[in-house]
Amino acid sequence: APGSGTRMLLTAFRSEVRNLIALDEVAARERLTFGNISAARVQGIEAEMEHRWGQDFRIKASYGWQRARNALTGETLVNAPRHLAKLRWSAPFGNTLG
Repeated sequence: APGSGTRMLLTAFRSEVRNLIALDEVAARERLTFGNISAARVQGIEAEMEHRWGQDFRIKASYGWQRARNALTGETLVNAPRHLAKLRWSAPFGNTLG
């Protein structure tokens, strides 16, 4: 079982997707609808760091940056966040059986 320690991870990615069903904005009606995009390109990076104290306590922080675009028009895809940050703490809850 893992003990205390720190783990770091850095990932770069690039994806090309064909025939994507994605959200689309209808400006005149202020609505979101689903539409077909013949080609999309997504690229970005993700960084993550986790620290453990023994087997029970962890804290993890991560950050991601991506650019998701329609490959034909260059428009940014709706509902594809450019920045995403997360922070998670985990510890035992309640009584532990031992």
